[in-house]
Amino acid sequence: MPLRIGNTVIRFEHGSGSIEIDLSRREKFYDLVGHGVRMREIFAVLEKVAASDLTVLVRGETGTGKELVARAIHRASKRSKRPLVVQDCSAIPANLIESILFGHERGSFTGAADRKQGCFEVADGGTLFLDEIGELDISLQPKLLRVLETREVQRVGGTRMIPVDVRVVAATNRDLRQMVNDGTFREDLYYRVSVVQVDLPPLRERPEDIPALVQQFLEESAKRGHQGEGVHFTIARDAMTKLQAFPWPGNVRELKNTIERAVSLADGTELGMHDLLPASQKTPPVIFAGGTAEQFVDNEVPFKDAKQKIVDAFEAQYLKAVLDKHGDNISRSAKAAGLTRYHLRELAKRYGLRGDISGPDDED
Repeated sequence: MPLRIGNTVIRFEHGSGSIEIDLSRREKFYDLVGHGVRMREIFAVLEKVAASDLTVLVRGETGTGKELVARAIHRASKRSKRPLVVQDCSAIPANLIESILFGHERGSFTGAADRKQGCFEVADGGTLFLDEIGELDISLQPKLLRVLETREVQRVGGTRMIPVDVRVVAATNRDLRQMVNDGTFREDLYYRVSVVQVDLPPLRERPEDIPALVQQFLEESAKRGHQGEGVHFTIARDAMTKLQAFPWPGNVRELKNTIERAVSLADGTELGMHDLLPASQKTPPVIFAGGTAEQFVDNEVPFKDAKQKIVDAFEAQYLKAVLDKHGDNISRSAKAAGLTRYHLRELAKRYGLRGDISGPDDED
């Protein structure tokens, strides 16, 4: 169907064909590890981009390794011997962010006792990594855009334009395109920082990389000698299967913390499921009347009987708690529990919770 815009007619036609994506032969790019297709595609992009001065936007959930991408780009670039400056835009107070990014002159504001260089000047000749750029206040975005386009900064309170030679890598866990539509992120800045865009997949979408990541973290822990120099750890097969099946809401960072904790606290050198279970999953078994669910099963208690034991125990504990709270007042206790006075009275009688269950109603 043709689309007419003024005197111009635009027609879209479906074309056939495919786009070939060259995969990197690497399974590791500096500190980034990945054997699967997703990561090797990213490695192929990073290999080509690193040699240039193109601005890169790295997108991904928290913990996916966005800063590692920036560090890898810097280390693989011609700027590797110059500074890499990391600045988290979400961690800067709104009234100081302009000073931190661009610097300030002495006396330019209260507390500015000395002249100070900003991140751009400190990173001169090297790379500036702007983490969580989506948190940057929209009032400051035009100034950042100007610096990216002119490669000059003006300190707060200053009049001189200072040239800077900086390669910028930005990162965000937010959808900047949607923020542009919502009017909270400038469209021109979006296109300026996303000359090349790298999308990091969450760990749950690349479970094939978990064994290699685990091995790397184990080797790092061995070098640090968490349990003595030269102690090497292995992972039980069923534990590795569990790690690969876990969704990892904290992504690679959570996996790394899990391995480091396991190495520090394990009794042996083979890490099992209990050692490696993420902290978010290490909850004690729920104890019911008569034991845990596992004990009911081990003792071959039928489901119906086990359930009744649990219900009886809950009713007795709940009724005792509600009666204690309301001083054994049947009316107030029944109202709080959402029961009739008669029903609560009968339940209390069943569990022997009141000495005077047959007395008159105790209206307030």
